[in-house]
Amino acid sequence: MARASMTGQQLADMGLVECPICRHAHKPGACRAARTPAEAPDLPAATLAAPATPKPARKAPRRPRGPNATERAYRDAYLTPDARFEPLTFRLANGHRYTPDWVEVDALTGAIACHEVKGAYRLPSHGRARLAWDQARVEWPSIDWAWAERQEDGTWRVGR
Repeated sequence: MARASMTGQQLADMGLVECPICRHAHKPGACRAARTPAEAPDLPAATLAAPATPKPARKAPRRPRGPNATERAYRDAYLTPDARFEPLTFRLANGHRYTPDWVEVDALTGAIACHEVKGAYRLPSHGRARLAWDQARVEWPSIDWAWAERQEDGTWRVGR
């Protein structure tokens, strides 16, 4: 679909018109919004919309997810009880976002520490997460960043 912000001439050059009913760009006479066969006799019946049906009730909102077993094991081994799971999301300069697994705030100094936890099995998202973590580390140098990987023998390799 063409954007409504295009000029009429740009739409005409592409063989489209802006529909006064739905405000989208379509081929002339092809709008499906509230059309019946009587209103558009030149269109095949398959292109016409069915009568409007009520939308189903919205599903209940998803419950916030919690840490997985690897993230819980890291919390139990290394973090204080007041560490929070995914409370912050950083908007990066490259347009991406990054949410660390655990965030701790020191009550005395106010220092922030962000921890990213990965298991021994490398998923395809592992590299993408590492790039986002590295980018966030560059953009917020005042935060203490930790990258933790669980080894196959159950030990942790923690890098900063």
